[in-house]
Amino acid sequence: MSILHDNLKKYFGYTSFRQGQEEIIQAILSSKNTLTVLPTGGGKSLCYQLPAIMSPGFSIVISPLIALMKDQVDAMNKNTKLAGFINSTMDFRETEQVFREIIDGTIKILYVAPERLGSVAFAERIKALNPYFLFVDEAHCISEWGHNFRPSYRKIKEFVQFIGLERISAFTATATPEVVRDIVEQLNFKDPKIFIRGFERENLSLLVFKDVNKRAKLLEVLSNYGTPAIIYTASRKMTEEIAEFLGLSNIKCGYYHAGQNAILRRHTQESFIAGKLPFGLHELDLKRAGIYLRQ
Repeated sequence: MSILHDNLKKYFGYTSFRQGQEEIIQAILSSKNTLTVLPTGGGKSLCYQLPAIMSPGFSIVISPLIALMKDQVDAMNKNTKLAGFINSTMDFRETEQVFREIIDGTIKILYVAPERLGSVAFAERIKALNPYFLFVDEAHCISEWGHNFRPSYRKIKEFVQFIGLERISAFTATATPEVVRDIVEQLNFKDPKIFIRGFERENLSLLVFKDVNKRAKLLEVLSNYGTPAIIYTASRKMTEEIAEFLGLSNIKCGYYHAGQNAILRRHTQESFIAGKLPFGLHELDLKRAGIYLRQ
């Protein structure tokens, strides 16, 4: 068994890779600029987590969602402390603790929000720590042609030039040919390896209901399918309104969106993940919000 498979088993408990993963990981370990388009649930995160663990230093993952960032760090640290994050929910002491754990080699993967890259002090601190890889998750956010453009992603190019890092890879679940070209250009990739593995999810089905009473249909769907479930809404206000409606319908739930303070958001998320909150909420991004329903 190869060293790659040994580490796959040691850190993730798997004995084999999903289709396409090993080829992507080998390209990253060969220091190639790599762009990977894999469907959600197709194993993108392992494609950068394993190379990061195997690298001689620590690596940075740029992620746009605080909740997703925390989920991935918690999953990575379930057995051994390997990952950490720095985001707006943390105070100075918590941030300094993360930096200390990078220095002593405890943390191999650091998750950061793209907005953090605009801080000169942060960039100088990272440069001094000499990261080995940089991975851009949800890379379609860098493109104005992408469905969820985040202007802060445009800072990545300046950031990597400042810290002098060339081992950069990008990942997304959705990218048109135009977006793929834009990602390659914006990240200044040289002779990149591009892996596109399709978008079909055999374990997902979609049902679309038109011209219906949405709240009545929501209750019907929850009655028929039960929980866990996720309800996404178009605004923070609507999230609170739907949560109130569900409560009046004897369905307990909490709500979570970017307008709440960091302590409340963290408490809600941790309670839901731990199974302590029967019905919790999770935001999709800074413009949307959603309710998680869980038994």
